[in-house]
Amino acid sequence: YQNWNNLLETVIVHEVGHNWFQGMLGSNERASVFLDEGLNSFYDGEYIKHYYGDLGLTKFDSLLGDFNILDDLGDWHYHALLYSQRLATQMDVPMNLRGEQYSRTNYSIVNYSKAVFMLHALRWTMGEDKYNTAMRTYFDRWHFKHPELDDFWIVIQEFSDIDLTDFRKEWMETTHYNDFEIADYETTNSGDGYVTKVYV
Repeated sequence: YQNWNNLLETVIVHEVGHNWFQGMLGSNERASVFLDEGLNSFYDGEYIKHYYGDLGLTKFDSLLGDFNILDDLGDWHYHALLYSQRLATQMDVPMNLRGEQYSRTNYSIVNYSKAVFMLHALRWTMGEDKYNTAMRTYFDRWHFKHPELDDFWIVIQEFSDIDLTDFRKEWMETTHYNDFEIADYETTNSGDGYVTKVYV
């Protein structure tokens, strides 16, 4: 079936990614799972989005036969489902632990799914061009040299216009999450168009 071929394609994309993040960079997955699986999972999603669109996982619909729950699912949604389960059960853990310190479930959800969210947030914070330049520099500077977590963040900080110390700490060392709520909002006509103020 074609859908099984597509599933095989995504597995191959992931495993080929290890040639860069584990193989050519020489990241130690035991010391930092994020540097291998996290970075790799982020770029898996970028691949799927590029070739299959935002709802790229819909190609697996027929795997479930008539029970089709994947008709509007993308890579982002898949990771959101997994990571929100960790948050809902208060079983989230930081991303800076050694590989052996994770439970089996947290190993995958935190280092594959939570890492994807962190890297999306990092790219948004830095801007896409600076993020991409930082990632290329990280690879160029550290291939075949066995980088550690600090080495990654030093390169990233070099290309950021803002201090990323708190960003790194919140994502990598804590289990804090955004619990903001919209308290109120108001929309007014300014003459040139509508302006909406949101109160958090």
